[in-house]
Amino acid sequence: MTQIHDDVPVTVFSGMLWEAELVKAMLLDAKIYAFLSDKIFGGVLPPIYSATDTGQVKVKVSSRDVEQAQEIVAEFEKNRKAE
Repeated sequence: MTQIHDDVPVTVFSGMLWEAELVKAMLLDAKIYAFLSDKIFGGVLPPIYSATDTGQVKVKVSSRDVEQAQEIVAEFEKNRKAE
């Protein structure tokens, strides 16, 4: 019998490619597996598309890690705005 997992990918961040790479690295440092989606379009489309979420690179984590990942993303965004 096949076991069904409730573990699904959840987007915790959308942004420019360099931002998504930083967030992913922060999550991996915290032992949270993360991966990028829409990386090809996010790396080639101009920033004008960011208002519509087109061209945004998304960072995804397991649904089991969402709460901890959101705390790390919130810290990243807080530090980014402080600059």
